[in-house]
Parts: sequence; C-alpha cells; structure tokens
Amino acid sequence: MQRRAAHLTTLLAALDKRTQPVVVFASTGYGDALPYLANFFCQLGPQHVPPAGAADVATFVRTHILVLCIDTHCSQWCDRKNVTSVPMSLWGLPDYSLTWGMQQKYHFWLLVADLVALDYHVLFLDADVVWLRDPFTPLMRHVRRAGSVDMLAMNDGRMDAKGPVNAGVMFFVPSNRTRLMTQTIISTIGMFMLVNDQTMINQVLFNRRFQQYTWRTLPSTLVGSERSLDFDKALILHAVGAHKRQRLTALNLWSNDTACTLDVDKFIRKLPPKQ
Repeated sequence: MQRRAAHLTTLLAALDKRTQPVVVFASTGYGDALPYLANFFCQLGPQHVPPAGAADVATFVRTHILVLCIDTHCSQWCDRKNVTSVPMSLWGLPDYSLTWGMQQKYHFWLLVADLVALDYHVLFLDADVVWLRDPFTPLMRHVRRAGSVDMLAMNDGRMDAKGPVNAGVMFFVPSNRTRLMTQTIISTIGMFMLVNDQTMINQVLFNRRFQQYTWRTLPSTLVGSERSLDFDKALILHAVGAHKRQRLTALNLWSNDTACTLDVDKFIRKLPPKQ
C-alpha cells in the first residue's frame, strides 16, 4: 500500500483534497471504450472544469484525471495525449484466480480504495460520458448540504441493475464508511463473478451489513441520458444504451478526427490486431 500511495500522491500532487476530486476512468484500447474516452477529452473546455482549472484545460486533464489502463494500447494512447494513466500492474492480482472481466473490477476498486484512503474525493465515470458543465462545484455543494452522505450516483432506469444506482457515474466521499465499503468489496470480489457492475454495486449497497453507508442518487435531470436531462442545468450526460455515437453526434457532442486534435478515429484504425 505504501508504494501505491506514494505513486498516487506523486501523480496528484497539484490537487487540493478538500475541494478538488480525482476523476477516474477505467479504459481499454480495444472495442468502443477508447473512442468515447477520447471524445470526452475532446469535448472539454473552460466552461466544463472548476474555476481553478478553467484557465488551462490541458493542465486540468493532467492533474485531475486518472485513467486506469487495462492494456498497453490504452497506456500508449494516454502517453501520446498527456493524459495521466495508471497501469493495472501497480496492484498485482489476488492469490485466487479471476476472469479478465473480474480483474478489471478488482483493480478499479483497489484504485478507488487507495484514493479514498488518501482522503481524495473520487468521481468515477464510464468512458461514454460528456461533461456539460463543471460537475465538481455542484457535487461538493451537494455533499456539504447532505451532511454525512458517503456516495452520490447516477439514477439507473435499467431493468437488470436490481437497484437504482448506475455504476457509470459514482462520486465517493473519503469517509470511514467508504473506506470500509471499498475494502469489503475487494475482499469479496470473487463472489461477484457472474454479475455486471450495475448489479454488483446495488447488491453491496442493499446488503444489511451496509445499512450505515449513506448514499443518494442524483436527479436524473442533472446526471443521466439525454432522455432525462434538463440541458439548461445538466452536469453529465451518460450515453447509456445502444447507438451511442449516433446519439452524441445528433446532440453535437461527438468530435470526429477533423474537429478534434486527439484524432480519435485515426488512432483506433491504427491499433495492432488483438493478440
């Protein structure tokens, strides 16, 4: 833990823990994840980041955002774009066998657990999100108003989630209860082999052992899909469901390779075949 803590503290040296959360993505260079992650960065402008970072969006990206890279292609992309990445190799693997998908979950929860143990607020996002406004200031205000809340999350309308929390947008407060919750998930990760992220987090939150863990879902007008958002006030759009790219394009929220310096589509086409 000391080695990991030193590494993360160095990466996040510019953050004020009291007011500036860490933004965490988990991504891979294959499939759909990287184009959407690149689109997120392409869409960022001064109006999307807190006042302290508005003057220099590139610096904000380097100092506030961590990408948990699931493969070397993601790491290479982050290196090229000056995005701070964290390799899964930083944590290793447990003594028991995990499927590839469970390895991703295991390392994500280890990263969150390490960050909250270091007293950072953590905003975890799926790759298929777009910021419409600075979410930091309203989220921190919501936490202060709610008092002892430990987690805020997107409200999920999916029928298979078995609960209201959408795991694609979760905001963790570094409380003792959050530390206990993340450590418990890590120690029991092998019990969730056959469930998706949505079901997993909801099963944990509704377990009687976590009755003292306080969490709230955010209004779907502020964080959600385009079907529920109030675009005059919305903070985060999460493109849940099918035809994501087409829907983002229709909303003028997709940056193609001629409009975006990150060259999303060109880079994806150049990836070597998966081994």
